[in-house]
This record gives sequence, structure tokens and C-alpha cells, in this order.
Amino acid sequence: MPLQLVQDLEVDALERQNMATVGWPVAWSAVWVGALAGVAATVMFGLCGIAMGAHRLEAHPLAVRPLGWPGVVAAVGGAFLSFVIGGWIAGRLSGNHRSETSALHGAIAWLVAVPILIELPALGAAPFGQWWSGLAARPVLADTRSEVPPPMVRHAAAGTATALLLGLMGGVLGGWLAGAV
Repeated sequence: MPLQLVQDLEVDALERQNMATVGWPVAWSAVWVGALAGVAATVMFGLCGIAMGAHRLEAHPLAVRPLGWPGVVAAVGGAFLSFVIGGWIAGRLSGNHRSETSALHGAIAWLVAVPILIELPALGAAPFGQWWSGLAARPVLADTRSEVPPPMVRHAAAGTATALLLGLMGGVLGGWLAGAV
């Protein structure tokens, strides 16, 4: 076995032993910047998706309608890529060169971003597109005369859960890629 490989294995073993006793360091400034970058990218991808599907608007805004392939691609790609960006930024800014620690930063950035994504639609700002519509609580000043049809609620909840899970996978992948480079 080459001497350099043996030395690298010994260093890795010592680092693992230190990690087991000390824990993983978390750079919170990197996590916050990654979370905000993920939210900003989510808004940008959401606006692009809305622009691509704007011609599909109907007279009744709560009507259940198919999203269409361009809308599905924008929603799935936007949910995933926005947190790949956020996770990558969190992983790079953390200063770690280990993929596991960088992936942890990407996952924590996603965890920090979820309450922000919940709060923005609750305040009335909903530029996220159709897949994130399940996050929007009914604003206090909303028109209470209109009822949301049950299929729309079910589709919004399923789409939002899918978008959130895709975002988590994207955050972990982005952080992992930041540590692998």
C-alpha cells in the first residue's frame, strides 16, 4: 500500500474519532445564506413557471385543471434545483471539504427555509407556482364566501408535499456536491 494512502486513512480515522466525540460543526451564517438563496431561487423558478403557464388561467381561479407538461417540468425542476442551489451555497460557505458535513449544511438550510416558505404565502405573497400552493394558509383578509373544492385541497397538499421532499433531496445533493468539489 502506498505511504500516502496509509497516511490519508489514518487522518480519516482520526477525523472520524474527533467527530464522534465533538460532533459536526454547523456554520450558521452559511446555513442562513443557503436558505435565503433557496427561497430566492424558489421564487424565481415559481415566477418562471407562472409565466410559462399564465395562458392556462381560467375564469374561476380555484378550478381544478391539469398543470400541463411545461408547468410540471417547471414545478419539479424548480422545487429541486432551487434547493440544489441553496444547499450548494450552504456547503461551500461552511468551509468544509467533506461531503457529509456539506450535505448536512444543505439539509439544515432546507429546514431553515421551510418556515420562510410557509410564512410568505400566509402573508399574501405567493409567487411560488401551483406546486407550493398547499403552503398558503387563508389570509385573515381573505374572502370567506368562496369555498375551496376538496379535490383542489387534496391536489395542493400532495403537490406541496412532493415539492418539499424534492427540495430536501436537492438541498442534500447540493451540499454533497459542494463538499465533493
